[in-house]
Amino acid sequence: MDSDVELKNVHFNPSESVTFDAEPRKQEIPIEIQNNESMDLLVKFKSTRSGIFNTLPTFAIVKAGNSMKFELICEGIDREKVSRDRFSIIVSGIKPTVLAAKQIWKNYKNREELLIGKIHKKMIFIKFSGINETDWWNKSIFGEPETKIPTFVIQPQQSDDPLSEDMKTTLIAGKYTCLLVPLE
Repeated sequence: MDSDVELKNVHFNPSESVTFDAEPRKQEIPIEIQNNESMDLLVKFKSTRSGIFNTLPTFAIVKAGNSMKFELICEGIDREKVSRDRFSIIVSGIKPTVLAAKQIWKNYKNREELLIGKIHKKMIFIKFSGINETDWWNKSIFGEPETKIPTFVIQPQQSDDPLSEDMKTTLIAGKYTCLLVPLE
């Protein structure tokens, strides 16, 4: 993997946050990724609560010089269950391929062979009409301003830690009540 490639010509619209209504109905908000890089991009969406927030498509390849639209989806949420949520968009440059994006993300050997440069992470914060404060992600729990969080960063290197970041996020979100870890 060429480690000095940084994605500086990738644009997201909206770029920082989306606003849903705290209602039990399904809602969709479009997001566009504009790839002005000279290489294709491999994209994967994640969210803090996958049962409530998801995207269509979840995995994609955005060709060089093109843009692609995605739908950010809220399956519906009650006012009482609103918390501090976000979508994470994992992005990396990729060599030309005929493999599907999901197939590349799910197979470590495919990623090692095809990814170019560093893996980047873009955060799109979720607000709810009339509930969240503006820029809640840049405030302490006491409502005091904090250092502005960058929303597009280079993701730290993945380790072979059996408790991956995906698993940690899932545990924090309460998706598992029990976790079996193989002892080797």
